Amino acid sequence: MKRNIIILTGIILTCLLAHRYLAYGSTSEKEYKVYEEIVYELLSSRTSIMNRGLYSDEDINNIFSDLEEIERGRLLEEDIDCLRDVRANPTDYPSVSDLKILKVDVIALEDNIYKLKVLTQWKVIEAKESRENIEYLIEIQQQEGRYFLIKLEPVE
Repeated sequence: MKRNIIILTGIILTCLLAHRYLAYGSTSEKEYKVYEEIVYELLSSRTSIMNRGLYSDEDINNIFSDLEEIERGRLLEEDIDCLRDVRANPTDYPSVSDLKILKVDVIALEDNIYKLKVLTQWKVIEAKESRENIEYLIEIQQQEGRYFLIKLEPVE
């Protein structure tokens, strides 16, 4: 009888530990998907807006306004400066599109800032079409229920 109780207790503990492990794994997977979706939306929007700034004759102030909807801080200032320079000194730039998020690693969560390492794949069209994998350090700020890019740096 004691032996059966010990075996039954062992089985119950194993099931509880396995359930807890599986639940934790599911939570991590859900969090990964959330970060992936946020990064995808922000980078896709930024690419679309920057492409409009590079290749269209649209009023630059409309483009700046759209950037302000998804960016903050130094990144916003750098993108605005870049687009002003492009408009003043036009040249050929490769077309970038078709974003795929290959991997997202959470480096840190501090206050309302998410620090992520993200591996992306882009379709780049210059003289010919190619695909490029680029890894970035990305910081995203959550403010009033919205997300904003505040840092986007390629990893060397």
